[in-house]
Amino acid sequence: MKPTLLKITLAFVALQLAHTASAQLYKAGDIVENVSLIDRSTGQPVNLYDLEDKVIFLEWFAYWCPFCQQAAKDIEPGLVEYYRNQGGTTEGIEFVHIGINLQGSAENSTQAFIDRYGFGQVLNDFNRSFANKFASGGQPIFAIINGVNNSPSHEQWEIIYSNSGYGNLNTPIATFRNNIDSVGSITELANISTRGRVGIGDDVLIGGFVIEGNENQNVLIQGVGPELIDVLENDNLTAETTLSDPIIFLYGSDGLIVSNDNWETIVDPAADSNASAKSDAMLVAGSFELGSGSNSAAILKSLSPGSYTVIVSGVGGTEGIALVEAYEVKPSTQANEAQLINISTRGRVGINDNALIGGFVVKGALPKTILVQGVGQELAAISDEDSLTSEKTLSDPALTLIDQNGNIIATNDNWESEDQSSKANAMISTGSFGLNTGSTSSAILKELAPGAYTVLLQGTNGEGIALIEAYQVEE
Repeated sequence: MKPTLLKITLAFVALQLAHTASAQLYKAGDIVENVSLIDRSTGQPVNLYDLEDKVIFLEWFAYWCPFCQQAAKDIEPGLVEYYRNQGGTTEGIEFVHIGINLQGSAENSTQAFIDRYGFGQVLNDFNRSFANKFASGGQPIFAIINGVNNSPSHEQWEIIYSNSGYGNLNTPIATFRNNIDSVGSITELANISTRGRVGIGDDVLIGGFVIEGNENQNVLIQGVGPELIDVLENDNLTAETTLSDPIIFLYGSDGLIVSNDNWETIVDPAADSNASAKSDAMLVAGSFELGSGSNSAAILKSLSPGSYTVIVSGVGGTEGIALVEAYEVKPSTQANEAQLINISTRGRVGINDNALIGGFVVKGALPKTILVQGVGQELAAISDEDSLTSEKTLSDPALTLIDQNGNIIATNDNWESEDQSSKANAMISTGSFGLNTGSTSSAILKELAPGAYTVLLQGTNGEGIALIEAYQVEE
């Protein structure tokens, strides 16, 4: 082979190898695979996927690299301190900065570099096993990854940005911030629980919820009776006042889907899950954990988007105070767009222990505007099938909204007493119960931070059947 031909051949091979290496590098929009690197401080492995629900900034460095030194000097105040001071990204998402050391020797010099520039967590990538997926050589390397599940802007573990080098960036901190703040956060209303008195006929406890989205959602539904005594010590509940043996019925648009009496007993394996799966779901959802042999009821089922109704009654016509719960069951690895939204419960409202007590959770990183309603006499107009009359309904409901710290954050007696126009618009946009002018039903419209909330529904001048509703209001 002639020398010229040899040079051309070698150049072609080198070009092909470079092209192959480049084609294998991660780029923005790719989903990064989980990786495990050793933490310098603890000596323990750290998995990338352990950083779920955060925006992750990765910075590869070598202590001797001048561009690494300049980057480290800028990033501590420009990103780490900046996001710490403002409590996360512009969407309220936690920001985490991970330094990744590429230098396998000169330990003292490396540690001096880490200390000088105020690095927090630092992992080791001595053989560049992770770095080489972003750049074929050189340092520093930067990558921004979305760890937020169900983000409306990016898939979970999507690479938002990556770059090799620092001197080639005109405005590096601004570039980094723009990409970090591009990650959107989803806020949703989820997890209903309502406690009330279960009677017979019209006085059963009726819950409702809506699943929104395009995918099925696993939902855990519980009807809890005897266990209430153990957790509600201040409510003076006894075995005689709680519902001793609840039974729950789940209805969809086409009628009855499944029922359950004792949670461990499965009537239809095709329509309900076994006791082991239910027990696991209780742990994942953080719901009421039912013990072996309990008479309380539970259903665990994958449900398609739509409206659902849950009825809680007592076996053999028994009566007493019970709790109905509906929880999303989303393992941390699940990322779908289904949401449990728009929750409601109908029951008899009495005095003292017999008040109707609802609960819901606002999930996500941002506040959400929620419409809460306590509906009384309007129920008679739509309840022809169960023969409700105005005499049976609660004539004047009053609402109290309480946060997870026990603070009363809003009250309302008659819905028009404040924010009438805003409430009316919210009723139309959410499709909730439209309350009439002059109605004595109550409503609260309020922006709520993520957290758990309790709604207390009482009568100002008597007892009767009423409805608690909570709707998320889209901006």
